Amino acid sequence: MIAIKVKLKMFLYLLFFFSYVTQIIPEVRKVPQQYGTIQLAIDASNSGDTVLIANGQYNENLIIKKSLSLVGTNSDSTFILSTSSIDAITIDSTKEVSITNMKVYGFSAGYFQNGGNSISITNSTNITFTAVNIFGGNGGNALCALQHSSPARDGGNAVNVNNSKNITFQDCILKKGSGGTTNSMDSHCDPHIASDGCSVWAINNSLVDIYNPLSPLAINHDSSSSVFTHLPQNSEWLKFTVGGTVDAIALEGDIVWAGTYSSGLVRMNKGTGEKTIFNTSNSGLPSDEIKSIAIDGNGDKWIGTYNHGIAKFDGTNWGVFKTSNSKLPSDLVTSLAIDARGNKWIGTRAGLAKFDGITWTVYNTSNSGIPSNNVSCLVIDKNGNKWFSANGLVKFDDTSWTAYSSSGFRDLAIDEGGNKWTLSGNLARFDGTNWSSWSGLPGHQFFSLAIDINGAKWIATDAGVAKFDNTNWTIFTTTNSILPSDWIMSIITDSYGNKWIGTSGAIVEYKEGGIVAVKEESKKNSPTDFSLSQNYPNPFNPSTTISFTIPSSQMVELKVYDMLGREIAELINEYRQAGSYSAQFNASHLSTGIYFYKLKAGNFVQTKKLILLK
Repeated sequence: MIAIKVKLKMFLYLLFFFSYVTQIIPEVRKVPQQYGTIQLAIDASNSGDTVLIANGQYNENLIIKKSLSLVGTNSDSTFILSTSSIDAITIDSTKEVSITNMKVYGFSAGYFQNGGNSISITNSTNITFTAVNIFGGNGGNALCALQHSSPARDGGNAVNVNNSKNITFQDCILKKGSGGTTNSMDSHCDPHIASDGCSVWAINNSLVDIYNPLSPLAINHDSSSSVFTHLPQNSEWLKFTVGGTVDAIALEGDIVWAGTYSSGLVRMNKGTGEKTIFNTSNSGLPSDEIKSIAIDGNGDKWIGTYNHGIAKFDGTNWGVFKTSNSKLPSDLVTSLAIDARGNKWIGTRAGLAKFDGITWTVYNTSNSGIPSNNVSCLVIDKNGNKWFSANGLVKFDDTSWTAYSSSGFRDLAIDEGGNKWTLSGNLARFDGTNWSSWSGLPGHQFFSLAIDINGAKWIATDAGVAKFDNTNWTIFTTTNSILPSDWIMSIITDSYGNKWIGTSGAIVEYKEGGIVAVKEESKKNSPTDFSLSQNYPNPFNPSTTISFTIPSSQMVELKVYDMLGREIAELINEYRQAGSYSAQFNASHLSTGIYFYKLKAGNFVQTKKLILLK
């Protein structure tokens, strides 16, 4: 009797165990060995399953509305071809989808039809493409006949993304479709001219990361979207789309503020990609043309505009100072600086103004020793002296005015040794007594000057970014960097040595050897919730990074398991303070397969899948 009870207990335990395992361990479904088509395998899959696709051509239009992985054998020999104008792959209202190692083609049309898009992503999160080559469909050629004719048709997009977040492309080739052709000699042809497709990416209200793109970037996105371009995986370059030409940049921890020429003020969280645009239609901003930005000790933003005065923004409320409601001498604000006491110093076309929060003081040629009312390029040194351009280099020490030259310049920066560097036709240095100058600047127009922590000078020009290390010049353009345009309007450097470059439609961040992440230490930007991110890269070989956040101090466990639930690696098992963390997992000793990693912190437990492909 005891033996029977033991066997029954063991049977029930095994029944429970296998029932539990079948619930938590995803299946691998093979095409075409088990399923005739990829869509049949997708339909049969449960959340978290993997569909393995053998080499071959699959003429299908796939619809994915669940969490799963599509893994092809090789990006050169596993093909998915759309059979109609419907997108080749549609990902809709889901999360945690990864697609790896395949080619995807949009529908190439005949007469009367536009080329099809290749991939569409809507209302989805955490979608990853790795080593996937994506091609928009070609548009149909013109049909030129007396009775039946049609114009040449447009090509399709490679990828459409709508209302989605955390969409990642890694090592992918993406190309738009070609427009159809028209026989220009045939009088029966409609004169419509076909386009090559809207763009490689058409992105609306979404956050997209592009790592190591293997094809030229042609991105058409709306102002509510953020596109981060990482080129290549060494992370020396990052590009953040903001919209509008960026004339001013200010940094506040992980928050980047961009003042644009015609699109207002952009607030972007570098870490999350969240972006907010302030303009005259949705805020108290008096103008969409912004010339300068300064941030005071309270975190208030002071924004100088072109011909519409100054705006103050405390994160909630707006205030505006103009000639009509204050003693600001001109509504055209050229530059802003804030001294150690919190006084705001404002360069205008009608003199230099000081505002202490209550009282205005204006200095002009009629009441002071300032040599010109045309004040720009305002900088405050370590001793509190104000340096600026007013028909030459001028210093104001709160008592006396001193002019050091009679030649104007476009920008001014002060190095650690107190030398003043100016930007005009050449780069010039004033050491307090003598002037020196260096030729070698590219282009014809020069807009901005910054000095990094190593003393190198960085100059924004109409022919790219110039770096001068006091001996040699290095020029960065669209041909040797990720810069989207050679027309550079602004540049600043931070205390980590990162360079922030404002250009047409984007801010580009650069640092030799790799960008240093800026940590926001303030409590208000600390993690507010637990989160476990998808490992990157995924699939991987042999190592990958797992990131997570905890909102409070916790005992943290991060472990990796195989398909049978056996622990194969313990990455973290210790007490951690609130914050964001990452851990490296090296699987060089493991075989190709699906594995799982689990984070346990307090009562929070979450498990995710990772794929090792060797």
